[in-house]
Amino acid sequence: MQQLQAPKDKIALVTKPSPKEVPLYIRLLLSFALLVLGFALSNSVFFKENPLFGKPLVAETLIAILMALFGFYLLPKTFSSIKHWLQKIIFQFVNDIVSSFWEQQSEKMREARLEREERKHKEEEERETKRKLGLEGQLLLDTSVLIDGRILDIAKAGFLLRNVVVPEFVIKELHALSDSKDALKRKKGRRGLEVLKQMKKEVVCQTPPNDLDAEHLPEGVDTALVEYAKKYKMTLVSLDFNLNKVASIKELSVININDLANALRMNLLPGEELELKLLDKGQEKGQAVGYLEDGTMVVVSGVVDLVGETVKVKVKKSLQGSAGRMFFAEVLKEAN
Repeated sequence: MQQLQAPKDKIALVTKPSPKEVPLYIRLLLSFALLVLGFALSNSVFFKENPLFGKPLVAETLIAILMALFGFYLLPKTFSSIKHWLQKIIFQFVNDIVSSFWEQQSEKMREARLEREERKHKEEEERETKRKLGLEGQLLLDTSVLIDGRILDIAKAGFLLRNVVVPEFVIKELHALSDSKDALKRKKGRRGLEVLKQMKKEVVCQTPPNDLDAEHLPEGVDTALVEYAKKYKMTLVSLDFNLNKVASIKELSVININDLANALRMNLLPGEELELKLLDKGQEKGQAVGYLEDGTMVVVSGVVDLVGETVKVKVKKSLQGSAGRMFFAEVLKEAN
């Protein structure tokens, strides 16, 4: 547009057209032609029979001189004015056409840009909707579950009836642990990555794009997991007590592998009899400790001398603690 405005500004500055814009030889030819024409017409038409002031050629000469001056100055000036007027009209016409064309193109470009942005936004919303539908109700695994590894045994046993989801920020945390200078952390990180690798062979394991920046959230990965589970309505699977507590406060669905393990432990009723190998001394005087096949502890009173032997016991009661279920029993008399 600046290139188009420059000639317009230049034309606007020329307010008084000059006859000098017409070449000198053209003005001389015009003045000479009008001189001859003026003399001839005045002599033949006006003053041939009635000379001015009674003197022949006086009027003809004056009229011829006036016609010559008109051809030398006034006619070129008129031509220059007409030329400038035509230039302005043509320029304005071209400028209007170009301006109109540019405005139309600008409007089309603006509409195309808005259409692209609207289409892009719509596509993002569709992708987000599909992602929500694809992730809703799935199991969201945290770092502690992968490091623990029992989730892999559950998957192999065929008890995971839903797909599992491991966000990128969880994998990133496992990589950070695997590269740690601390030997224990490094071992945990590598174990978590290996469990994740095996999980992908057993169940559908999704790793959706990282649309939450865990590094910039107040509590890092834990906060990101809660927000992720809330956003996509997933079930959080974790062994972290504090994380499970926060998720429960947020009214999220939470599964604790320890709770699952405790729920699957053998349940014995008071009065049931079983054979038990006593492996160690108990905390109280005279107590001995044995374990069921699932690892549940059985405390037997008054048999500390029988540690290392297999005895027949009868269950007296059970106790559910934070560490799981524990049974108390006594040795049957016939077993002594």
